[in-house]
Amino acid sequence: MLLDKPIVILEHDTVMLKKYDKHQVFNSIGFLGSREQLNNNWPVNITPIHNSEGPNYHFMCRAHAYSIDPVIAKNLYSYVLQNGIFAPLDIMMRADIFSFHQTDLFAYDDSPPGVTTILGRPETGRSTIRNDGLTL
Repeated sequence: MLLDKPIVILEHDTVMLKKYDKHQVFNSIGFLGSREQLNNNWPVNITPIHNSEGPNYHFMCRAHAYSIDPVIAKNLYSYVLQNGIFAPLDIMMRADIFSFHQTDLFAYDDSPPGVTTILGRPETGRSTIRNDGLTL
């Protein structure tokens, strides 16, 4: 079955807490967890935590650990082909375009808050410094 073969995406600072072997919701991005849920007892709800860039632009809160099914993979790829890469991927995963879900706490991000691999990242907004060599 399509949902039995999840595609799991993990950033470099992700720590897995338990095995994730089944994508539960068709055509939805599965949020696998965050450090706030682990350390601050933030709840795990079917609708995971969001971030925003204004009242009408909600997106996935730090896309460091998530799963997708083939349909979402196609839709994300099509979205990038149409719009280009105009922001970090978590910001591109808009809640008004893509659906999100969370079924449990499977993973969390282990970098301290504010630590990033993006050169010259300001406290707010986005970096304007290119880092093609991926140096720190």
